[in-house]
Amino acid sequence: MILQFDNVSKSFQETGVKACQNINLFLNKGEILGLVGENGAGKSTLMKIGAGWIAPDEGNVKIAKDSRLYYVPQMPLIIPQFSLLDNIMLGTEGTKLVLNRHTAEVKLKALMETYHLPFDLHSKGKDLSSNLFPLLGILSALYRDADILFLDEPTAGLSKIESEQLFVLMKQLQSEGKTLLFISHKMEEIHKLSDRIALLIRGRLEGIYNKEDISPNDIGSKLFGSNEFIYEESLAPKPEWLVYKMNHVKVKGDGRNVLEDFELNIHNGEILAITGIRENGLSCLEDTAAGMTEVLNGDILLLNESITKAEPADLRQLGVSYVPSDRLMRGASLDNNIAENLILLRSPRFFKKGWFEFHRAFQFVKDIIEQFSIKGKASQKMRRLSGGNLQKVILGRELEWNPKLLILSEPTWGLDLASKKDVYSEVRKIQEKGTAILLLTTDYQEALTLGDKVGVLFNGQMAEPRPPREWTPESLGKAFLGMGE
Repeated sequence: MILQFDNVSKSFQETGVKACQNINLFLNKGEILGLVGENGAGKSTLMKIGAGWIAPDEGNVKIAKDSRLYYVPQMPLIIPQFSLLDNIMLGTEGTKLVLNRHTAEVKLKALMETYHLPFDLHSKGKDLSSNLFPLLGILSALYRDADILFLDEPTAGLSKIESEQLFVLMKQLQSEGKTLLFISHKMEEIHKLSDRIALLIRGRLEGIYNKEDISPNDIGSKLFGSNEFIYEESLAPKPEWLVYKMNHVKVKGDGRNVLEDFELNIHNGEILAITGIRENGLSCLEDTAAGMTEVLNGDILLLNESITKAEPADLRQLGVSYVPSDRLMRGASLDNNIAENLILLRSPRFFKKGWFEFHRAFQFVKDIIEQFSIKGKASQKMRRLSGGNLQKVILGRELEWNPKLLILSEPTWGLDLASKKDVYSEVRKIQEKGTAILLLTTDYQEALTLGDKVGVLFNGQMAEPRPPREWTPESLGKAFLGMGE
């Protein structure tokens, strides 16, 4: 045994999420351990605890004497203006006032030759192709003489050929006695590479299995369960006209999320719920719908008018509301209070003959606070709110004006059951008024509960959405994991 997680627990007070709960897990020297779970299951949090990036609330991590551990995160920590050489050296200088770049370069070039790593060490970080991010992380680990490597979804942005090349490198590292903890949402590669597979579900370790004892299908069944799904019938009027359409859309995001020949249709009073692993295209789809990324091909239509080149401010003027997944950075101004956040986008309506009518604005704020049961005074700073109340403020702001289209991304992430029910109730109300809703969520049960039609996104591709009752745990699990029907 080279590393052990001993009864490790971690919660995040700002969101109320229990990311890891009493995790007991060990790694043997020279093995590849695959770590599997849904979005939010606690996989990355566990890796960050093991790497010392964050401290557990309870429990501890034990590492063998003289072992060195390096964590390669999903997104690289690269300073764009620095050379790759300086990026790799950063953090290894210790107390030295002068860095010996020549010695570091000699060592790195020897490693690059041994492991066939194609880098120009003098190129800038900003010029590094995204498909080389995981290889640069591994090179950084080797430069530090790490014998334990944590790889957090290293194949998320790689093609099949690039993934195969990475697998060859991982097997070479294993043959040299190095230990790898490996996260992936792609069951075939987890099963192909791992000696053992650990399954996390909602922050708890469901089990650890030898590869021979569990199939990719078994993993999918354990992730999504065998119980019947919960459905909720909509009272919205029968859809009559097409509100929103993506027609053969192609988008290349940051190199990790790509939409190719993508299509969807949403009618009035209809909720199209799209679920899946976030890294498989949900983030890119959110940015595309919100007007925050360039559409390379295809067209996006709102009530039969092209909005393909519309920016976020244009979309709002056209009747589009947006509740982002990143409620802290995109959804709210944390240093302003509740009232200011609620009237931020509606302030023109409170001006009359050049004067701001405070009494109308205060009544507007009071009404939303009451309607959405927001626990907090109008003067309270947003950063002081709980995750649930912060989300209610954003929802109140975006729903009160009856938009034509509502883009709703991860609306209940991190919320407790009572807050979730409140959110669902408000979404149903706006749906029943005829608003078309695009729901993007990694919570498959949420998609099945709210969606009139449910689609699953994998590698930027979506099969034809179907009514929730036509999905089974088995078919949904296979779609989530890219295993077909």
